[in-house]
Amino acid sequence: MTIIVTVFNAQDYLRRCLDSVVNQTFSNVEIIVVNDGSTDNSLGIIQEFLKNDSRIILFNLENQGPGGSRNVGIRAARGEFLLFIDSDDFVDLKLTEIAITEIKKHNSDLVVFEFRSFSPASKREWIFKLPFYEQTSNSLTKNAILGRIPYAAWTKIYRHEMIKKNKLFFPEDRIFSEDVIFSIKAIFYSKKTNFYRHPHPLYNYRITQGSLSNTFSKKHILDNLRTLEEISSFFNKEDDFKNVITYKSLIDCFNGASGLLKRIIFIEKDFLEKRGLFLFFKEQLSEMNIGDWKNIKWLKKNDRYFYFFASTFSSLSKKDIRWTSKRINYIFFKAYLIFNFDSALRSIAKVIIPPGSKLKNTLEFITKRRV
Repeated sequence: MTIIVTVFNAQDYLRRCLDSVVNQTFSNVEIIVVNDGSTDNSLGIIQEFLKNDSRIILFNLENQGPGGSRNVGIRAARGEFLLFIDSDDFVDLKLTEIAITEIKKHNSDLVVFEFRSFSPASKREWIFKLPFYEQTSNSLTKNAILGRIPYAAWTKIYRHEMIKKNKLFFPEDRIFSEDVIFSIKAIFYSKKTNFYRHPHPLYNYRITQGSLSNTFSKKHILDNLRTLEEISSFFNKEDDFKNVITYKSLIDCFNGASGLLKRIIFIEKDFLEKRGLFLFFKEQLSEMNIGDWKNIKWLKKNDRYFYFFASTFSSLSKKDIRWTSKRINYIFFKAYLIFNFDSALRSIAKVIIPPGSKLKNTLEFITKRRV
């Protein structure tokens, strides 16, 4: 078993991560630690562990990003199985023992396991429970494309031979969504995939304020759309997956817009800057061949809500924004609680749509939709 730990400026969490790795109950492991140009004390901490544990192999890079760092680990790995761990997370001490037992028992190429997400700042945690899926290659691949199987590389243990045979590597031209295409292809190529459900999740994913998965920027938008195009290019050759790609593309568009618009609506700081990000998203989206993303029959109510705000804020000029995001949000949810979704939209429209604006057509389009 080879454990690949990628590190970038993780001095506050790295000790706990490495402690959970070196103290695994299954001790026959190779530990590859890739320091990706850290500027804090991460390298010093790694060297402390290196002195006391001969199983650790250190690679120092000049900031190649998460994809490049993991690829260094893949190329250097000698173990029969691969496991990825991020340096601000930690794992159960029995993870490798359980994972290897599972993958050997079922003769699998891939095992997916449940995990726990936690936020020290908000003192909240979430347990990701794996649904039950039909155990066929096409069914699992479709569910992977649709995001029903977690994309994160660290939610799985991989048979190394399967990775080598299919020349699976992470894209190195992006810092966001780099593990999406890798995980989907791994499930596609896996001859047998198993899901391991445990009363206590084996992987602990830490949500930090500065983590890559908790940020949003133009780079985030471009990387997500680039990943989407790569998925489309890879799977559109297969008739079985063409409809799934269209569905996935549209879901990604709305998830991306929704995530951005949540920040527009809830955060007053840099309000116009965030509005600009949506305009950028919309501009990039228009260059993709994914059909008419406004006319989706299965649009959820929340997506209609976000689309309404997207249309509104992308059309209003600076002087027309007469209400702060908090006030808009307060009015909407007050109306939503007292009446219903469509009434809430109309309440908002009265205060933010300028007289005679074409946006009234948008409102009519949304409120007439029935899901």
